[in-house]
Amino acid sequence: MSEDQDYHDDIPPPPYQRNAPSTSRQGIVGSQGMIVPSHCLHVISRLANGGYIKPIDPRSFTSTSNTLDSSASWSKTKKDKIDISLKLKLEDQDKSLNTFGDLQNGITPDVKEYAIDPNGSGPVPPLNIVVFYLGDEFGLIPLLLISLELIKSHSHRVRISTQEVHRDTIMRYKERLYGLKAIDGQRLDDNLEFYDVLAGPKFSIKNWSDDPRQMETTLRSLYHSTYLPCSSTGSPFAADLIISYPDTLAHVHLAELYGIPLHIISDKPISPTISFPHPQTTLTQSNTPGNISNYLSYALSENLIWHELGEAINKNFRQVPLGLQSLDASTGPAVLDRLKIPITYIWDGELRKKADDWKGHIDVTGFIYDDDTAYRPSEELSRFLEKSESTIYVNLDLSMIDADLKESVVSSLAGGLKKMGYSAILTIRGMENSGQLPSDVFVLDDQEAASWLLSDNKVSAIIYDGSSYMATLAIKYSAPSIAITLSTGDMYWPERLSHLGASPRPITLSQVTVESLSVALDGALFPERKVIAKQLAESVRSSDGVKEAVKSIHCHLPLLNMRCDIAPQYNAMWYHPKYNVLLSSVVAGVLVEQGKLEFNELLLNRPKEYAVTQADSDPMIGGVQAFFLALSESIQSVKYLFGGDSPSREVDISSQQIYSIYNEATPITQTSDGPQPITDFKSGMKEARREMTEGVKDGVKGFVNGPLDPLKRGNLIGGVFGLVGGSIGLVTQPLSGAIRSIESTTRGISSEISNPKPKRLAPTAATSPSDVLRKPRMEISKSHARFVSIQSKRDILDRWKECKTSESILERRKRRQEILSGRGSVLSTDGIVIEYTRDVSSGSGEQDRERKWWKGKGRA
Repeated sequence: MSEDQDYHDDIPPPPYQRNAPSTSRQGIVGSQGMIVPSHCLHVISRLANGGYIKPIDPRSFTSTSNTLDSSASWSKTKKDKIDISLKLKLEDQDKSLNTFGDLQNGITPDVKEYAIDPNGSGPVPPLNIVVFYLGDEFGLIPLLLISLELIKSHSHRVRISTQEVHRDTIMRYKERLYGLKAIDGQRLDDNLEFYDVLAGPKFSIKNWSDDPRQMETTLRSLYHSTYLPCSSTGSPFAADLIISYPDTLAHVHLAELYGIPLHIISDKPISPTISFPHPQTTLTQSNTPGNISNYLSYALSENLIWHELGEAINKNFRQVPLGLQSLDASTGPAVLDRLKIPITYIWDGELRKKADDWKGHIDVTGFIYDDDTAYRPSEELSRFLEKSESTIYVNLDLSMIDADLKESVVSSLAGGLKKMGYSAILTIRGMENSGQLPSDVFVLDDQEAASWLLSDNKVSAIIYDGSSYMATLAIKYSAPSIAITLSTGDMYWPERLSHLGASPRPITLSQVTVESLSVALDGALFPERKVIAKQLAESVRSSDGVKEAVKSIHCHLPLLNMRCDIAPQYNAMWYHPKYNVLLSSVVAGVLVEQGKLEFNELLLNRPKEYAVTQADSDPMIGGVQAFFLALSESIQSVKYLFGGDSPSREVDISSQQIYSIYNEATPITQTSDGPQPITDFKSGMKEARREMTEGVKDGVKGFVNGPLDPLKRGNLIGGVFGLVGGSIGLVTQPLSGAIRSIESTTRGISSEISNPKPKRLAPTAATSPSDVLRKPRMEISKSHARFVSIQSKRDILDRWKECKTSESILERRKRRQEILSGRGSVLSTDGIVIEYTRDVSSGSGEQDRERKWWKGKGRA
C-alpha cells in the first residue's frame, strides 16, 4: 500500500465532468458545447451581427480572433503528439510578413534572479529535497545519479517521489551510499529514500487528459510526499526544495504554497524559443514564418494541456486541498516560462546547443551517464559473445503493448536478425517468457548490462525503444544505433541523432519487418555515420553532466534567504517576525529547549514567493503566453518585436515577492506585520481589521516617538517638530487605516464572488495547507537539538541575546530590504559553529566537531 493511501480514502477527488458547463475565467461553454477561450471572448460580439463561430472539438484548443486563428489537438495518428495549426490574418497594408521581418532572439527578456548568493559564500546548507518524477526507469536514472551526488558531496537528504514500479531501482542505487558518512559523521545511506506516489507504471500527459481523475490522485499524492514521514524509518520530512521533471504538474503549485525554491530538470526542451519547435508538436498548417511557428508551438501545446486539465487542477488541487486561488487562461498555461523558473537541461551542447534566446535561468549541463556500475557478466553471456561474430543488442520496453503484438515483435526481431546473419541479445521488459527463440538469441534481464555491452565494441549495434537514456549511451560509446519507437513521444533524441547524421531515421513498431531492419542496420553501420558518432562521443565524454547539474541547481537557489542568521552553515527553516531573524532547525530547537521561545512564535521560512496568479500582459515580460494573447488581439501590439533590434527588457524576480513573509514593504518605524493575500471575504475582513488596528497603533507610536526620539538626543527644536508631526499622524494614520480597511473589505467581497472556494471535504490537522510543514519541522528541530554540546548551546543563547538588540534587528531588516529590492546583499559572516556530542560511529561517545568552513568571527 502507498504511504498516503489513507489520505486518498479520507479526501476523495470531487466528481469531475469533462464537459460540464463552466463559467470560469478559463473560458465559457456555449449552447452547442463549444469552448471559447477567455482571451477570445470579444469574438462573441460577431454573433449579434450575424457572424458565426464554428463549434469546437472539446478535446482540442481553438482560438479565433481578427488577427490569428490557431488550434492544438492530440494527434489521431501519432501517440502523444500534438497537432497545431496557425493562420495569421494580415490587414490589407500588411499582406506580407516581410513588412515586419522575423522575430528576434531579443523577444525574451533578461532575468534577474532573486536572493541568489553572488559570491557563493561557503557551501550550500544541507537541505531536505523532494524529487518529483513520473515515467520509465531510464528517465529516472539521471535523477538518481544527481541525487547521489547531492547526498555524497553536500549531505542533502533526498526523497524521490515516483511510481511503485521504481522502488527496487531506487533501493539498488541506495546501496552505493552504504558505509559513507557526512562531515558530521552521520550515515548517508539514510539520506536517500523512496516515496510511493499513487500513479500507474506508465505515465503521460495524454493519459491524464483522457482521465483527469488519475491526475488528481497523483497530484495529491505528490503533495503528501512533501511532508509525510519516511515509511521505512519514520523520520520526519519537510521539503526545503522541489526538483521536478516538467510533466508532473504539481511542482509550481506546491512551490507557491510553501514559498520554497523549485528547480526543473528535463531531457527535452520545454522553454519557448524561436530556434526550434516544441518537441511534442507537429505543425500541420501555417502561413507564418518558421521562427514564429516555433515560438507559438510552445504556447499552443501549453494551452491544449491547460484547456483539458486546467479545470481539474483548479478545483481538485489548487482550491482543495491546497487552498490556492484558481488560475485562468492567462495565468495557467506556460507558467514555468512566465515565472522564469530555473531549468537544467541534461544534454550536451554539441547535440543541441543552448538557444540564443534562453537566458541565465536556463542551463545546458551535459548528458548524465551511470559510470559506477560494477557489472559482471555471467559465464553464459561471456561464452555467447565469444562464439558470436556479429551481435546486435536489443533493449525494448514492451510491457504496455498487447500480448499478441509483443510476441510478434519479438519473433520478428529474432528471426529477422538471424536471416541477416546476426546473433542477438534481447533485454525486453514485459516479456514473460521467451518462447521458442533461435539458438543464437540470448535473453538478458539485467538492465545494468547496457553500458558494459556497448563499451569496447562488444556488440555491433543497438536497437532500442527511443528512450533518451539509451540514446545517450549509444552516443557515449559511439555505438551504431536504431530506434524502434513505441510512441512518438520517444522520438526526440533518435530524430536529433538522425538529423546530425549519427543514425538512421527511427522506425515505428508497426514498421518492423525484415526489410526495414535490414535497411536500418545498413544505414546505422554506414562508415560516415560511424565517424560522426565518434566525433559526438569525444565531445560528450569530456563533460561531467552530474556535477554540472548539481552546480546548476545550487547556483539558482535563493541562498540569501535560506541561511540561518545565527549558524549560517544550516538551512533556515524558521522565521521570527518580531526580531526579523532566520533560524535553522537546530538553533530553533535549542532556543525552545532552553525556554527562550515557543514554536508558536515562529513562522515557516518562505525563501521565495511566486506570483502565479499575476500575469503581465507585456508580450516580452509575460512570456510566450502573453505574446500569444497579444498577437491574437492585434499584430500591431507586437510589431516592435519583428525585425531590427528588440527593446531590452528584464524580468526582476524580486518584483514577484509581493507577499513576502518578511516585513520589508513596511517602514521600520511601523509595527505592521505587512499585507497578506486577499483571496476571499474572510481574508479580506482579516486584512481590514489589521489595517484599522495598525493604523491606530502607528498613529499613537508616531505621536509618542516623534518628539521623544529627538529630545533624547538633546534636540529641542526637533522635539517640537516631532510633536507637530506626531499630532498630525495621530489623526491621519487612523484615517488612512480606515480607508485601507474599506478597500480590503471590498477586495475580499469581490474575490469571494469571482472565485468562490469549494467546501473542504475533510478536516486537516494544520491551520492552513502550507502549515503541514510545521509539525515535521518541529520534530526535526527537537531531534537536532538533543545532540548539541553544552558549549554550543551557550553560544546559541549568547547570539540569540545579541539578535534581539535594536541594532541587530535594524541591520537584518536593512539587509532583507536590499534583497527584496533586488539590489543583493552581503551576507553576514558573523556566525557560530555548532558542536555535537554523540556516538557517530563506534560508540566511543567522543565529541565530533563539524568542519569550520564559515569565514569570519566564528565561535566554537
